[in-house]
Amino acid sequence: MCGTHKERRKHCPTQLPETLVERIIKGHCKPNGRVLDPFLGSGTTAIVCKRLGFDCVGVETSESIIKKTAEILEVQYSTLE
Repeated sequence: MCGTHKERRKHCPTQLPETLVERIIKGHCKPNGRVLDPFLGSGTTAIVCKRLGFDCVGVETSESIIKKTAEILEVQYSTLE
């Protein structure tokens, strides 16, 4: 995603556009379903899921990215230790 795009979150360089993720979720998930994102990164999938009313389970290895994404989503995060 272009660095000047309004959706751009600077903490993750591989962010996908929300419109793309939304089309994928709507096209492949049952209403009010659960989505697994094994590479949470910038949190685009979780953001779109929240907006559409889906549950989202995300996996991320970087605690700093988890914290930043949790701030964006305004949720608490949990980690396995």
